[in-house]
Amino acid sequence: MGKGVRTPIFHSPAGMRLILVRHGDTVANSRDRYIGSTDAALNGDGRDQARRLAVRLRGEGIARVYSSALVRARETAEAIAKSLALDVDVVREFNELDFGEWEGLTRDEIAKLAPEHFAAWRSGDESFRFPGGDCRADFRTRVRGALDRVVTDADGCTIAIVAHVGVVRTAIGDALGLSGPALWSFRVDPASIHVIHFELGGPVVAALNETAHLR
Repeated sequence: MGKGVRTPIFHSPAGMRLILVRHGDTVANSRDRYIGSTDAALNGDGRDQARRLAVRLRGEGIARVYSSALVRARETAEAIAKSLALDVDVVREFNELDFGEWEGLTRDEIAKLAPEHFAAWRSGDESFRFPGGDCRADFRTRVRGALDRVVTDADGCTIAIVAHVGVVRTAIGDALGLSGPALWSFRVDPASIHVIHFELGGPVVAALNETAHLR
């Protein structure tokens, strides 16, 4: 593990599964623009992706569905929960990080606007703060605290969390012992599924960026 990286979700009853889902597509995502705190709704493609997710996850034995408070995640979670006759538990700590002044910009625009800050961000520096937005370390502390809570409350059941790229990277990164630039070493596409199994020896990542249900 990298310095300062905890492993809070490692301690769970064997047999539990954590299904992490990124929300469906939005207009900004489809144009490769970064949106974190911006409360964008799903577009037409995103709503279709949410329906496909609901079909794909119907037989997974999910006992509870959690969502961030942002509408793109809630819409996705509600489609999944409806197909399972479950309610959605909204957890604000699963909201995406705030990109501050970079909200709505593309990667190339950010790199051109603030090359030094861009390099610091992509280096994985936990102390990095987005201009006018969140600090990475504070964001990860927030997400890890919420993961601790919902995993403990699950008591060995299978749960689904519908959230954002940063939340998925935090959970998967902790499970794999990744930190710094290594957190960028796997994809988190819109409406993708990522699965962590909890076994006697600790967490095992059983699926990364599964998107076959979208084809």
